[in-house]
Amino acid sequence: MQRPLGITILGILYMLGGIVGVIAAIVFGVFSTIMGDMMMSPMIGTAAIFGGIISAIFAGVAVLGFLIAGCLLSGKSWARKAVIIFVVIDLVLEFVSVFGGNMFGIPMMMLDFFVLYYLYRPHVMEYFGDAPYKTCTYCGHIAKDYRELHNHLISCEKK
Repeated sequence: MQRPLGITILGILYMLGGIVGVIAAIVFGVFSTIMGDMMMSPMIGTAAIFGGIISAIFAGVAVLGFLIAGCLLSGKSWARKAVIIFVVIDLVLEFVSVFGGNMFGIPMMMLDFFVLYYLYRPHVMEYFGDAPYKTCTYCGHIAKDYRELHNHLISCEKK
């Protein structure tokens, strides 16, 4: 099955997130080193350790972004489930932030709802192999399992 366009877009967005994570890791690593060299106090080691921890977190986020992007583009089922989990977490955080006065969270919540809706579309679920039913690629007949689909494909008129 051909990869859906929305999955390609999500994969590219996760790659861009990975690139931003790499840049942030480099910036925090360099910044903590420079600040540690410039400070003449007993806090030098603390600033360097804190910057290193933040840098490592951003590097981990970058690796995760690249991993999910690659698995989305290759159709791995767990990548779809991971994106769903991250979107639900983001929805909860945006919901809390809206009650905290952040009105910019509303468009992000709408985007999250759209991504959730899209990830549960039949053609997307079928691409990842998570569809509860199988469809004939010739006529669109919906079968409940592979055996029924196989029997239908033998006699499909549009084949």
